[in-house]
Amino acid sequence: MQEEPPNEPALEAAPQEIIFDSQHSRPLDTAVWTEDPALIGLVQEIWDEHLAADEAGKQKGGKKPARPYIEQLRVLVTALYLVWREDPLLCLGMPFSEGAWSSKSRYNLLALTKHVVVLVKRLNAAGLVRVSTGSYAAPGAKGNRTSRIQVSTVLQKRFEELIVNQKAICTVPAECIILKTISGKAARLSSTRTPMTLVA
Repeated sequence: MQEEPPNEPALEAAPQEIIFDSQHSRPLDTAVWTEDPALIGLVQEIWDEHLAADEAGKQKGGKKPARPYIEQLRVLVTALYLVWREDPLLCLGMPFSEGAWSSKSRYNLLALTKHVVVLVKRLNAAGLVRVSTGSYAAPGAKGNRTSRIQVSTVLQKRFEELIVNQKAICTVPAECIILKTISGKAARLSSTRTPMTLVA
């Protein structure tokens, strides 16, 4: 009698942690960037472990995103690292609706796309972030449209292992709107770009 091969163990979903206070939050900083080797290495590890297989064919052919998906992940992980350093229980608020993300917006300096929401959901499925969808908008608001994300216990442990050069984290130069008087003269502001700001 032919021996049957052993059954493959079923893949278990990562345990899902919950956010207890979604109102303890600040907006996701979409202008934060890093060239720190430790953070870039962690981003690559997360990409290879949880995203590479599914994302392999998405950027081949057709219209390419203004910002490659792995670089959008770098923005996301850097923002999560900074908020974790500030307060491990502090959440980041971000919209999950596709219409809220325009890579051409003057306020979206690193040209993040709606795919950043997909990345967050993948990180949540992998147990790396906690998510509370549409949990809170503002006092007295009619709808709760802003979702919250928070660093999970697993990601906290990975952050703790890093030696990060804080000077390698910065906010990208932002567009500066020139205010003009009725006569057409510039009012006080003369520079069209603000200097790059290091994040302490």
